[in-house]
Amino acid sequence: MRLGLIADIHADPRALEATFRHLEALGVDQVLCAGDLVGYGSEPDAVVAMLRDRA
Repeated sequence: MRLGLIADIHADPRALEATFRHLEALGVDQVLCAGDLVGYGSEPDAVVAMLRDRA
């Protein structure tokens, strides 16, 4: 099983989408989150929705 680690997205859905595409290209099976997904950015709801869709 290949694991991916994400952190410090800071409410940036474009960065999160790019990260997911990269992890998929690498063949990652499961993504772990180390925190700082929202805060500082302008689109926290979009980031939370993206993560819920992939949960």
